[in-house]
Amino acid sequence: MESLYLSARIITPICAAVLLGYALRRLKLWDDHTVSQVNTICFKVLFPIHLFISVIHTDLSSTLDEKLLVAGVVCVFVIFFGTLGGCIIFVKEKRRLGALVQGIFRGNTLLFGLPLVTTLYGDERAGVAALMIAVVIPVYNTLAVILLESCRGGRASLKKVLYGIVTNPLIVGTVTGLAGLLCGVHLPAIADEAVMSITKITTPLALLGLGGTFCFDAVGHNLRALFWAVFSRLVLTPAILMPVVIALGFREVTLAALLTILVVPTAVNSFTMAQQMDSDAELSGQIVVFTSLFSILSVFGWIFLLSHLGYL
Repeated sequence: MESLYLSARIITPICAAVLLGYALRRLKLWDDHTVSQVNTICFKVLFPIHLFISVIHTDLSSTLDEKLLVAGVVCVFVIFFGTLGGCIIFVKEKRRLGALVQGIFRGNTLLFGLPLVTTLYGDERAGVAALMIAVVIPVYNTLAVILLESCRGGRASLKKVLYGIVTNPLIVGTVTGLAGLLCGVHLPAIADEAVMSITKITTPLALLGLGGTFCFDAVGHNLRALFWAVFSRLVLTPAILMPVVIALGFREVTLAALLTILVVPTAVNSFTMAQQMDSDAELSGQIVVFTSLFSILSVFGWIFLLSHLGYL
């Protein structure tokens, strides 16, 4: 019963915010432009601030775990190459291949990962997830750019990849926070309280924006691809890798940090990247929607199972 309550406590606020965002869109209380602006503000301003303050408040002596960071990167590479190897056999159209592989391997570590760890272990230990995100996001971006460039017939430019990594707002926020942490920088109490109050609106607003992007039109011809994307992202991937990371000794907050890679739905910005790089944007957007929708059940199930078994 305690495990069931814990799972519900994590999923219910996320689910409520996403459904509210969708309802606002259906009621025409905001439109495409408004939703786009909200998502842009979250991505370029609020999440970088959130990451900065999470990292700068981190106690490195208790959260810097080299084994954890290595495990996170290895998981991303295993998911990427495993997905690519499986999809390339069955998907012949390059644009569709790029969208499908990106939709399966690229998790929404920020939007779902931070709330998950924060709910489980509190704001004071959210730095573990922030450090994991700081390592994983550049890997996600690099692999996604190479993948989508290759799938539209171009050659991945190292300069373009590096520029995309260096200028990514999420990376800038995290690296800035890490630099401040390593240099012993502390914000004045008043400024710190002001920034902390801003971070409290970040996740709810982003979840509203995510709900506002939901669109269920024209999914018929993508049903098979959507099924495999949702199943692979939310069920198959964690079912294969979860026993491995548990066998390696990851427990509690370190296991929760790895959950931000293994069990979360597809990253929202994968749709934007698919649009910008001539991939199958329609399929990419639908994968984001349906993995996010079904993650309400899958994340609930994984959290319930792991907490019931005493791993969280």
